[in-house]
Amino acid sequence: MFEKLGEIYANKEKFASEAEEPPVFLWFPRKSDYEYIPPALLNESADHKIDRVIKLAKSARSDLNQICSGDLEIEVQIIRFFELKDNLQDYKKILKSCEEHPDSKEDLIKEKVAKAKHILDEVVSAVADTKTESFTANIRIESEFKIGLQKNLIPWIDDLENQSLKQLEKPENFEHAREIERNTVVFAKEARKANKLLTNLEGSIDSLPDKKLFATQQIQDQKQRFRNIATIAATRVETMRDLLINWNFFIETKGEADRLSETTQKMFEMEPLSDEFKIDENDFVHGLPKVLLGWIHLAEAVLNKPPKPVDLEKSLEIFDLFKKFCAVVELANKTLERIEECTEKTPSHQEVWDQRCKMKKILQKSKGHTGKLELLSSRWKSLIASESSDNIDFQPLLQFLNVYNECYA
Repeated sequence: MFEKLGEIYANKEKFASEAEEPPVFLWFPRKSDYEYIPPALLNESADHKIDRVIKLAKSARSDLNQICSGDLEIEVQIIRFFELKDNLQDYKKILKSCEEHPDSKEDLIKEKVAKAKHILDEVVSAVADTKTESFTANIRIESEFKIGLQKNLIPWIDDLENQSLKQLEKPENFEHAREIERNTVVFAKEARKANKLLTNLEGSIDSLPDKKLFATQQIQDQKQRFRNIATIAATRVETMRDLLINWNFFIETKGEADRLSETTQKMFEMEPLSDEFKIDENDFVHGLPKVLLGWIHLAEAVLNKPPKPVDLEKSLEIFDLFKKFCAVVELANKTLERIEECTEKTPSHQEVWDQRCKMKKILQKSKGHTGKLELLSSRWKSLIASESSDNIDFQPLLQFLNVYNECYA
């Protein structure tokens, strides 16, 4: 490596201008960055003046490279670009005065004038080739990003954040709960719209003329705030929907249990249930395990004291009634199964389990009593047939009394 450097130094190899230098050690200050440019003197010689023009031209070339590099703010780029155009006109005038100076015929002065003219022409040509429309486009892009961030996104997220910090209302009834759920959905949709704006702004960072790192950090700060808001919004919607599902299930189950109780009351002409079995429709948390208590109370009363027939016609009527009652019991059993699924592994499970034990007894008793009523009707028919034939056979009477005793003893 050092041999190569020695060879380059010996052959005096160097770049013709700073523009040809490769992009290495750009952080290291260049000579044009700190080279002293002397001021104009009253009785300035041609040599001094042309040296000053050369240094000014080199400085202008460095300024143009810095302006076009995009490291400056867009406003600063525009100001310095048009200042550079004005300065180049002044440098041309100084160069022209050098060309008209009496000492400009000297070879050294001619060489320096040609060098200064070459550098100035190069800078003027580069300035002419610079598209100022790009400055306008950059201003528009930067302005759109700033307005979108400061005037739209941040106030929007501030408002969503304030709403997310508020506690949800406690629903007073099912309709109120549905209204709260609709509001949570609206809030989630607003958060989704804000996310679209956030995504658009994040995508426009690459087109910004400068300060991309700073813009990225600003967007990341808002994204973190949005994540918290989105989490709260999603949790609220999910919570309220679960609440409505459970509440609606309770209302439907309660309505079904009430219909079963009403049917049982009408079938056996029973008294209405007392107030202790009435359940508030809004108390779905504690009310679900209790919806069948009223019907179970009626069913147990029916089975403990079933209606007694006084003749064959009444016996057949009661038998048909208990067949229908068995169907009601099956419906109540299915309702209890759904309640068991919802209350499994909850504090209410024991209460529902106690109802399951009672339901098993009701199922067993209702089916057993229905079978006995069918047998009783059959024995009653045999008894009537025996009476009409007057064959002095006591067997039908004994069979009838045994079955009747099993049913109503």
